[in-house]
Amino acid sequence: MNNKVDTVWDMRLKLVCHWLYNFKNKKPNSDILLISFRGEEQFVNIKKIILGVDEHCNIVRNNKSETNAKLSKNYLLHNSLENYKKLFLEDSNIIMASSAPLSFNHFKIYEKPVLFLGVEILNTLGNLLQNIESYSEAPAVLEDMRYLFYIEQTNPIEFVKNENIEAVRNFLYFRLFEQNETFRNPLVRTGSVIKKTNFEECSELNLLKELINRDLILLENKKILTSRLAVVLYRVATLDTDENITAIGRFYSDALNLKSKNFYSVYQEFSDDFNQNKRVFKNFKKKSFKGYELGKATMSEYETRKEIAKKLLQLKISELDMQTIAVVTNLSKQEIDNMIKHPNS
Repeated sequence: MNNKVDTVWDMRLKLVCHWLYNFKNKKPNSDILLISFRGEEQFVNIKKIILGVDEHCNIVRNNKSETNAKLSKNYLLHNSLENYKKLFLEDSNIIMASSAPLSFNHFKIYEKPVLFLGVEILNTLGNLLQNIESYSEAPAVLEDMRYLFYIEQTNPIEFVKNENIEAVRNFLYFRLFEQNETFRNPLVRTGSVIKKTNFEECSELNLLKELINRDLILLENKKILTSRLAVVLYRVATLDTDENITAIGRFYSDALNLKSKNFYSVYQEFSDDFNQNKRVFKNFKKKSFKGYELGKATMSEYETRKEIAKKLLQLKISELDMQTIAVVTNLSKQEIDNMIKHPNS
């Protein structure tokens, strides 16, 4: 018996093959495929592989269609984000090929999860695509591992509420650092995530990674969620880098039933052996900062509002749509949508 456990790479291959199986057989996927690439030669290779799966696939390049759009509802878009809304149909399959780093905000417009990969993975498909019919079944992905494969909106409060610091660390590290390293061509711009926080002092990714880690240690050991870390987590989880700092603060205050407060000297126990940039870290140690003392958070009000929303959904009254319930309970539409999709969570 083969008890081999799939690696992340193996699982990504299976997810992509299943996606392309649906693509070939004109079955709508529930997600969008994003391929990160560099240069004309790589795009030509992408186009060759995709047309090998569906010869009638519509190629949209520089906002112009290169093919007859009447023969297929499958699309390959070359840096043509503005075309997405025009093509968004429930029964369309869309591949986005991007050669430039994208803001997290780009992913909000899709309204679907985005399965992402680098062009390198396409070059390894080979024999797998010849046996594409064997990938008719969708691979099962654990809920807490989806971030390794999909870019989609999630609720930052769930990370805080679960108090699983390792999960927060893995999520942020992958989204901000490892994801870019894995696919060589960065998928997201980190600058938009840290803007208007004092993480902006970081000029290098390694430095930013270390400072985020220090805040995570603070969260783990002292149950203090710094406001700057809360902002980064919010932006990465919700894919919204345009929301202003004040609104994000209100979001956490409402959800945690806590107000932020000033903290002093809590960094003093950290040593100064900060090889990347001692000046920046010493500056962090000297400064006071705002944060949330989670040890005093009851979260009762937030949980109560969630329970009310769940009960309203169970009533199945036509007038109580998602927008109305969100307004009544002061929860986000995303949270209401998650309750509909996962009623037992």
